[in-house]
Amino acid sequence: MTKPLDTQRRLLLQAGMLLPVTAVTGISAQAIASSLAIDDPMAESFGYMLVSDKDGQSCANCKYFAGESASGIGRCRLFRANVEAAGWCSNWSL
Repeated sequence: MTKPLDTQRRLLLQAGMLLPVTAVTGISAQAIASSLAIDDPMAESFGYMLVSDKDGQSCANCKYFAGESASGIGRCRLFRANVEAAGWCSNWSL
């Protein structure tokens, strides 16, 4: 079954919008696509937020964060997904 032309065009446009982001930020389209969703059940249960409101606590300085905070995104070993370096969850630990 083929997709309607509108759907194919939409997918093409979405993919094309990621290319400039990759060129400017250095973040790959795969990293963007596999980032943890704020409404993910596990994220909700741990109180995950995209920007920490806790003084001195963020994903970037958590022991579960595997990435460089300068990139703005990295892999969380708990969520097994990419998270925002500026983010926070209740499992934050040094």
